[in-house]
Amino acid sequence: MVEEGVVRYENGHCRFDPAELEKVNLPDNIVEAVLRRIRDLPEADLQVLSLAAVIGKEVKLDLLSLLTDRRIEELVGSVDRAVEHQVLAQDITEESSVSFVHDRVREAFYRRVKDVGAFHRQIAEALETQHPDASGPVVYDLAYHYAQGNVDEKALSYSLKAAEMAAQSSAHDIAIDLYEKARKIFESEQKTRDPRYIELLEQLGEAYRISGHFDEAIKSLEHCEHLVRRHDAQDPLRLARVLAKAGDAYFEKGEVSTAAVVIERALQGLGVSLPRGRPMLLMAIICELFKQLYHIVRPQWLCRRFPEMNEREAIVWRFLYRLIYVYFHNDIERSFYVCLRNANLIENRKPSSTLAAQYVVSGPIWNGVPWFWKAKRDLDRSIELARELNDSLQEARAHAYLSWTLCAMNHLRESLDYSGKAIRMLKRLGEFWDLGAAYVFREMCNCIVTPCQQAIEENKEFLAMARDGHLTQPLGWALIYGAFLKA
Repeated sequence: MVEEGVVRYENGHCRFDPAELEKVNLPDNIVEAVLRRIRDLPEADLQVLSLAAVIGKEVKLDLLSLLTDRRIEELVGSVDRAVEHQVLAQDITEESSVSFVHDRVREAFYRRVKDVGAFHRQIAEALETQHPDASGPVVYDLAYHYAQGNVDEKALSYSLKAAEMAAQSSAHDIAIDLYEKARKIFESEQKTRDPRYIELLEQLGEAYRISGHFDEAIKSLEHCEHLVRRHDAQDPLRLARVLAKAGDAYFEKGEVSTAAVVIERALQGLGVSLPRGRPMLLMAIICELFKQLYHIVRPQWLCRRFPEMNEREAIVWRFLYRLIYVYFHNDIERSFYVCLRNANLIENRKPSSTLAAQYVVSGPIWNGVPWFWKAKRDLDRSIELARELNDSLQEARAHAYLSWTLCAMNHLRESLDYSGKAIRMLKRLGEFWDLGAAYVFREMCNCIVTPCQQAIEENKEFLAMARDGHLTQPLGWALIYGAFLKA
């Protein structure tokens, strides 16, 4: 650990960096050495440290005071001795809390506690008393302590709430873990007809999809679909919403034909029809195209004339939105029609993230016409609108597809800048499908303007991302560009 810079010798004493120590996988014998070293501590100190371990890695002194039934002033001596023995660390800017120097050390103290479940329940009840509104990060702690304390109903309630918070913060792996814990509680108590269980399966499937775990997403959503058909058959909108997410998962997995079947079946259930046969399709395209041209030239005061979409309209819009992508790969005329129809619908509503998303998908469609001015116009408007609404996801997606438009316009350096922005933002947000698209557009430019060795290294990064994200189509592109660069 000295060679790794974790431990250093200063002024006759060994010092360590807590942040670096946390990254080290300590062997059992080192943990035992730490424990042997502190056996000369008073039993009262050892008990305080053991109860602190039940609270967690980071320990609020007021909560520890409540748990040990000792005043904070009485705890100071125990805490100071633990810091001196380098078991706890304390930030000088945060005097109200301490933390264990390493998870392995905390685990050793945790194992000393008898009837640990009772202490977890006591901690959870104390946190509820301190935070009666039960909002913010404390929800995660409440979910954890009630789960460890085997208080299933409260563990379930807080796990669902914490999972929703995590999903909204794009912490999808955390959301999946919490949803899975809640799912096990439902199933162990045979509450699979509970509406919350059906909602959980839907949200769990969406979290799996966004994280790139498409098989798990499809399994969860198919189970959800089965329960909706069985217990909630009178609500076609609910079923349509689940099918929409299943269609997304199939498409992003690379099963485009299956995605089209799922979405078209859902649209039929909502009474929505699409043109059948090419003559009808061409007539519909002409009609929608004239509407779109009118939207381009009409004065601003004629825009946004209709109220927000109701739930049915929103679901239909989402189905058509996904079909734009699905048809793009095997029926560009139908994709163009669906895109025009959706754009004409949403542009008459007030500015929203939905409108920003529509402008994002319109860019690639206009690239295929090709009408690059219109593609760039829509994507620029998407970025502007997303920034106004603080919608980082739509802004990142617009950066990705604007990179493609700029590449098609032969503005390669500018295209690389936008693809780089998109990759950085989408990595942070954990949106794997559009991240794969951003990498593809960067590869397109790299093959032309980037030095070969740098392009090969960036291709390796793309390959690793596509494999980790289980992205079949982007992986294929990564392999193609990699072979081209090495040829």
